[in-house]
Amino acid sequence: MKKALAVVGLALGLAYATETRVMTMGNEPQFLQDEFLVLYYPSVITQVSSMYLFELGDVTLAPRYAGVFWTGGEKETGRQGLGLYLRRNTLLEGVPPTYPQPKMGFGLIGGKSFGSMSFGAGVYYSQEADKEELDTTFATGFVDDTANVKIADDFKTSNMTFMLGGTLNYGTGSFADLSVGYAMHGYNSTYTEDGKLIYIDPDDSTQRLDKYYYKSWEESDGASSMLFSLRAFHFLNEKFALVPAFGYRMDNYSTVTPDDTSYEHWVFPDSSWSDPSDSRFNLENKGTIMGFGLGFNIYPTEGMTIMAGIGGSMLNWDHNLKYKHDTAATDSTYTDTLENTSVKKIAFVTGAEVPVFTWLSVRGAMKKTLAGNIVRTTTLDYHDARPSDKRTETTTIPDDFQFWVGLGIRVGSFRLDGNLDPMFLYYGFYGLGGNASTGFLNVSAAYQF
Repeated sequence: MKKALAVVGLALGLAYATETRVMTMGNEPQFLQDEFLVLYYPSVITQVSSMYLFELGDVTLAPRYAGVFWTGGEKETGRQGLGLYLRRNTLLEGVPPTYPQPKMGFGLIGGKSFGSMSFGAGVYYSQEADKEELDTTFATGFVDDTANVKIADDFKTSNMTFMLGGTLNYGTGSFADLSVGYAMHGYNSTYTEDGKLIYIDPDDSTQRLDKYYYKSWEESDGASSMLFSLRAFHFLNEKFALVPAFGYRMDNYSTVTPDDTSYEHWVFPDSSWSDPSDSRFNLENKGTIMGFGLGFNIYPTEGMTIMAGIGGSMLNWDHNLKYKHDTAATDSTYTDTLENTSVKKIAFVTGAEVPVFTWLSVRGAMKKTLAGNIVRTTTLDYHDARPSDKRTETTTIPDDFQFWVGLGIRVGSFRLDGNLDPMFLYYGFYGLGGNASTGFLNVSAAYQF
């Protein structure tokens, strides 16, 4: 019984963490226990401590994450938790990074435990709208010719993510976490561009309009992603745990330019010739990524953790572009481009957290990603008498090595984590931001209540 209590107590003691701590322990959250994982596994909300969390970092010094989490109830009668958080550039979005991402959003997480099982759910929403206008005149570099360009870009983007998860506690402190998620993304944009090229007539030195053009198009994007994550902490004894992990994600998104909304018109005032141009395209992308890993954690003494793991990922991506281009000067052009990309890679990671004093811990981690391959097969269909063009390219991904160094400070209910710039020994401690003249890449603060 004492052994079981020791394992459970050790596991709960390791539950404290922040995003910064995850980074300085190898940036592999599936191998760590921490409150920050409520964003991946909503059911963890029933196990965390009631606290405020705040994340600050990157070169903009902007808040990246802030949240408040409350947990109440006893284990025997069932615990419940509730969390509200704000996040900049959220990780919960299942949207491919090529899409415009809202800068700020909010989420809500709730959960309830029933004996050895816990269930949780989370929802995240973000939206951003903006309009940019530009009116600029500049020299072309040819004699005294100048150009004027006016651009108006109006867009709106939004994301919504739903997460469901469960946790099963078994044995002497072992547990397994499971989560599924569905993310939706929308983007609409209207773009206009008006340009003029003005030249100086060499005969009378007067300004003349050489040519001008007008572009306009609308773009409508939609995306969805399905997420599945599973991991387990299987304690063989109070000081050693195996951590198998598996993840799967499927993305599906499309970009559509509606008919007759993409338009380009060139006019040459000195002649009767002009070139109106109408372009339409439809872009569809489908992809899957599957990841797996196996790690182990060793807890030699209280507050000390040694972690090591191996992980791999396999990505498969289909890119299908259908394009039509009509002009007055040439015949219509129809092309279909189908591109399939597959990427495979494997990585090794190890990290450690060592208490120096009761209030100070030092952390460090290394990650080695072995050389992988990118295989890309492209098929181009011209929709005319020309045969399809097919080619395959293989690119080698070079080896990559990363390392992290961090500090953790605990004073009463207050905790502070820092992710040190790897060059801090050379540049010293000057502030926050993560560039060549600063000491910290990220800082996280937590206060338990």
